Amino acid sequence: MKDVRTEQMLQLLQTASNRQRDISDETVAFNLLSALHIERYESKTHSQIILFLLNSSHHQDEQNTFLLLFLQALKIPQIFWTEQWNVYREKAFDGGSSRIDFVIESQSFCAIIEMKIDAEDGDNQLARYASLGRKKQKQYRIYYLTLDGHEPEEQSARGVDKDKLKCISFKKEIVSWLQNCIKTVKKDGYKYSFLKQYLGAIKHITGTNDEVVNVKDLLDSSEMARAAQIVVNSFYEKMDDVTVEFFKKLNSMIRKKAKVKTILYEDGVDIFLETFTHKKHTYYIILYPSIDYLGKLIIQFGFSEKYEDSYPYLYLEDAETTFPSNYKKWIDKLESLDNLHKIRRSPMSRWFYAEDTKGAHLDFKDYSAQIELIDEMDLQCKFISDNLVNLVIKPLLS
Repeated sequence: MKDVRTEQMLQLLQTASNRQRDISDETVAFNLLSALHIERYESKTHSQIILFLLNSSHHQDEQNTFLLLFLQALKIPQIFWTEQWNVYREKAFDGGSSRIDFVIESQSFCAIIEMKIDAEDGDNQLARYASLGRKKQKQYRIYYLTLDGHEPEEQSARGVDKDKLKCISFKKEIVSWLQNCIKTVKKDGYKYSFLKQYLGAIKHITGTNDEVVNVKDLLDSSEMARAAQIVVNSFYEKMDDVTVEFFKKLNSMIRKKAKVKTILYEDGVDIFLETFTHKKHTYYIILYPSIDYLGKLIIQFGFSEKYEDSYPYLYLEDAETTFPSNYKKWIDKLESLDNLHKIRRSPMSRWFYAEDTKGAHLDFKDYSAQIELIDEMDLQCKFISDNLVNLVIKPLLS
């Protein structure tokens, strides 16, 4: 029975591979933005293209169909659709010190759109946008546009009325909007090609693939269905293994390059920078590459005290109170580092996102990204470990 099931699994995999190869010539990766490596640029790429589409008229009556479809995608109440709308990009406020990605405004409604692909939230960013919305003295809503529709950072949205904040995504709302726009244009025209190219770029960066390989026709018996279940379970186990293998390689490379003590976990690495004693207690300065709640790879910095077999971070406030001199020395060192993206603060650590070779945040919740990581494991681990050692560890230890 084991040999029969093995043959069935191999048949499933081989058929899926053949069908995937048959459609590979029409993958969403074949778009100009991906070819030029500009598909992740918020301002230079997506902001410009969306503005172009929203400001374009397409019917003889000069009705801007793309804009109307965009309002519908945002679920702006229908009573406002017939009003005159204006679209502003990089609109300045706060005396010109801040800019909003998009403001789409009519006489009665204001849509404030903040776009995030790889950038982090600014300090109190959405709270400041909400203040602007209130000053408009009309109905308003803030749209937080990301690849997957995740929520903003707590510090950014603190104090914002939840009814006034809506999380939207490129993967859902923007893809749906573009698909509806495509339905309004002729298939043999430049508009159609333009929209298809941009839709392909969005699907590529969000891991949305229309070329789904269908092998359900092979599941014509309970034995074949069980074989498929084994394949599916094995896939998820493999994705877990990818995470474990990533941190193994990252740990090995960091130890070799930086000559520091490390402790490896399945989903992170403790990197020990210094050990010191204060009032008969031993404390540790630790860097901790790990995965945050969104599945992104982050680098945390904090102060620890050993507890059983782990080294949990102390609250920063407690660390500052307990050993103020050492606390100030290391925080000053961290804040003086060059070439780092914005360092964030949580109650127990300072942290920042780690970027891969494409300038993106590694995403361990995105199976498409994890599949790519199987072949790029050595490349990405080397790039991230080089940056971590040369830009963070060595300067902190100097």
